[in-house]
Amino acid sequence: MKKWEQYEELADLSTKYGANLIEGTWNVNLWHPFAQQVDLIIYDKNNQEEIIETIKGTFDSPNWTWRITKDIDGYFYHYKITQEDGSTNLALDPYAKSMSAFDWKGKNTEIGKAAFVNFEKTNKLFKLNEITKPQPIIYEAHIRDLTSLRKDVAIPGSFNALKEIKFAEHLKELNITHVQFLPIHNCYALNEKNKSILLKGDGSGWNTNYNWGYDPHNYFSINGWYSTNPENPYSRMKEFKNLVEYMHENNIKVINDVVYNHLFHNSILNNVIPGYYFRKGGEIKPVDQPAFASERKMARRIIVDSLIHFVETYDVDGFRFDLSCFTDRKTIEILTKKLRKIKPNIILHGEAWPWSDIPYEDGLIKGHSDNEFDFAYFNDTTRNSIKGEDDGDGFALGVIGGNLKEFPNYLASIIGNVKDFKEAPSNIATGKYERFTNNTSVLLNYTACHDGHTMWDKVNLTVKGDKVTKFEYYRQVVMMQQFLQGRSLFLEGTEMLYTKPNDISGQDYERVHKTDLAIDIFNLGTTEFNENTYKTTDYVNGLRWENLTEEIKRDIFAFISEINKFKLRTSFFNLSNSEEINESYTFNYVSMEKGVIDFNIKTSEGKIRIIHNFREEKYIYESSGQIIFDNKLKNKNKIGIAEPNSTILINTKKSDRSFY
Repeated sequence: MKKWEQYEELADLSTKYGANLIEGTWNVNLWHPFAQQVDLIIYDKNNQEEIIETIKGTFDSPNWTWRITKDIDGYFYHYKITQEDGSTNLALDPYAKSMSAFDWKGKNTEIGKAAFVNFEKTNKLFKLNEITKPQPIIYEAHIRDLTSLRKDVAIPGSFNALKEIKFAEHLKELNITHVQFLPIHNCYALNEKNKSILLKGDGSGWNTNYNWGYDPHNYFSINGWYSTNPENPYSRMKEFKNLVEYMHENNIKVINDVVYNHLFHNSILNNVIPGYYFRKGGEIKPVDQPAFASERKMARRIIVDSLIHFVETYDVDGFRFDLSCFTDRKTIEILTKKLRKIKPNIILHGEAWPWSDIPYEDGLIKGHSDNEFDFAYFNDTTRNSIKGEDDGDGFALGVIGGNLKEFPNYLASIIGNVKDFKEAPSNIATGKYERFTNNTSVLLNYTACHDGHTMWDKVNLTVKGDKVTKFEYYRQVVMMQQFLQGRSLFLEGTEMLYTKPNDISGQDYERVHKTDLAIDIFNLGTTEFNENTYKTTDYVNGLRWENLTEEIKRDIFAFISEINKFKLRTSFFNLSNSEEINESYTFNYVSMEKGVIDFNIKTSEGKIRIIHNFREEKYIYESSGQIIFDNKLKNKNKIGIAEPNSTILINTKKSDRSFY
């Protein structure tokens, strides 16, 4: 067998791959320079198991090509490849723009079929606002979860259902700028045709028909599970495009979560060219198989081409890169330049963890390599310092849980995690992992996302007190996250106290936590909450919209909305770099022992003062002005006294709260 370097010499960076209808002729192209033979097997559009024709390919080095004038729109196909060693196998087209309805049947051996589709690109790209003024406020959501438990939609868990529930209007009211969808590309471990809503006890472990999408099957095709008709390859395409257009009509931008570090199993691309698309197995792997070899020319091309496809075809406004630490820096630089030629202000960010099979200097790794092209890193320094790390045991605590060892790290987040800050408090973290950039567009702050405990479950499990006391801590978490520089992200349902009660019928049901501190405010009959819910029931993952009671809408939803509005419409949390932060920030008092952080931010708009008091004692200070935001609901803060366990934002100069 040829080595991957020999394939690399025959890389083709210009041919248009996959099946494309050009002037009435289907042009089908597959890159495989060393195959003995490749045949195109075509299946009937009404019965995807029925072969209607097999056509031998023509080799035009390094590609296999077919030119078909018959009307095969909506039909399906496989490649039948005779490899250089004489072995023969079926393969899915890596460039499949859509696919047949897929059912994995609980096995790893099913081979998906590509579809012949001719789908027009969007005519007019949505114009983004500047990404740095203001920084995006992102709402991370799983298509299924948003409506799986709703009774008032035609097909729960579908693209179309989001318009039925006026989801974009909901985000507008919350002052969200971007929605970030968990992977909507084809995943593998799923039966797309089975749309049954899974209630408590309906799961079947690993075979539970629920999936977040982090097991990629194809990088171009959309998951038919979210469509009204998975059997029709156009349905998923049209309905996702309609969803994006609906979001844009409400000025909500769309970010797709993409997974380029691995596939569900590597045979999906090894069936095409064995060994080329993946690195050799080392000690560090993203899953149980070697990582996708992004640095190889044709692997890199799949990444770049699929991203461009989603921008040009569906008008997507950004991408979140799962485990971007496994993708080489050059690839990220290339894709950034190409995408910004199409959409100059496209949003790009990823998981830049110090965990990879490539040298850290060859990737984008938090604490090791900064960047100047606005590719943001998930800031786990912020997450861990506020609520504690979600590391499997789930009970690492942050300052909200009383762990003041995280105090120096939260101080670092307050100053934008910048390397260069002139008058830093003596007890601020100084490590390169906590102080990793001088550009705030590299920051993506969050306290909860799809994996790990929801913000409410973590507060409920770790904070002592009644419902209102827990609400106050919850509001404090929101303030601590949003009163920072850079982008910010909320997990779906944060505005309605999203909770994930455990279900022992699902996968990883043992990843459950319970304490004597938790209370059952939603009458679910349990205080056991799961932190890893990628393959369990809708009972666990679905949003409970009925929880958005008048009380929660007033004390939580409206509170988050007002804070987001302030963050978007003022300059205080939209500073660009360390120079602006140095000019704007002054610290009045910082004491790790007393658990107090008291500082000012001054811009051309005025000056605000933020006080965090993490202890049980009051903090006395001198100030004038008016408290604009207060986490307290019972014993409200007053100017001059910060109540125990409180966070306040003060307008130091104006007599009203209007900055906008």
